Amino acid sequence: AEYMGAPLTEVYSFIIADLNDAITKLDVISSTNTVSKATKQGAQALLSRVQVYNKNWAAVISASNDVIASRGNTLSTASNYFTNFTAARNPETLFEVTFFNASENLGVNAALHH
Repeated sequence: AEYMGAPLTEVYSFIIADLNDAITKLDVISSTNTVSKATKQGAQALLSRVQVYNKNWAAVISASNDVIASRGNTLSTASNYFTNFTAARNPETLFEVTFFNASENLGVNAALHH
């Protein structure tokens, strides 16, 4: 028998409600907490992405603007664009898994090493 899941609109409604709930409960990114944990801005960015697939353009803009407004002073500029990508922690990061091995110096090619 073929599984008939919930209607797509119901699935989107559940995901959006869950993300909106998370946004009210999660801490904002700051210098005292780490981006390797779920944060308000991470949930806002994910909500924006979900709304893209939901084709709710006003909600995409709203969630995206919330993230940009809270992280605006950390956005890359022409003068620091390259440096931000080679830094141990990119200041634009909303969520990351940090990996550091001091014995290797692979630079940007680290992803190709494994």
